[in-house]
Amino acid sequence: MEENMIAFDIKGTNGEIKLEIVEVYDFPERTSFRDGYDIRCKLTIRVGVYAVATENYFSCTGALKSFYSDLKKCYEILNGTANYEVPWPENELKFNLNFKDGKVFIVGSYRDDPMYSNLLNFELNSDQSYFIDVLKDLKTVGKKFDKNIKEKQ
Repeated sequence: MEENMIAFDIKGTNGEIKLEIVEVYDFPERTSFRDGYDIRCKLTIRVGVYAVATENYFSCTGALKSFYSDLKKCYEILNGTANYEVPWPENELKFNLNFKDGKVFIVGSYRDDPMYSNLLNFELNSDQSYFIDVLKDLKTVGKKFDKNIKEKQ
């Protein structure tokens, strides 16, 4: 890839979670056992005075597809929970977005290496207006790597 592709950039009143795809493995020849294609990403988490910045976060396009699907449903009815988690992670990012009456509460954690107990737990406050671009970015990723993402939103 010539330029990093933004998978999502979730903004809140007290920080952000940004995921950019740096490298896609075996595309389009072979898919991953995790669903979709394995990807190496640049991950930035900034919450208050705490931060994570790595260019070696490993995910898969299947996790992004699942997250997009959950997030789209929550956005449309402004209620519900969308989860992001990668099956069998090499490093672990997981978070839940809880939509309620236009407000979004995000709770999650990041562990760079499962061999160590270092863990960043985080919470972000947001609202549905921040998610128009998030859905658009996830849909763009889906169009590139998954033929099952529909054209309409």
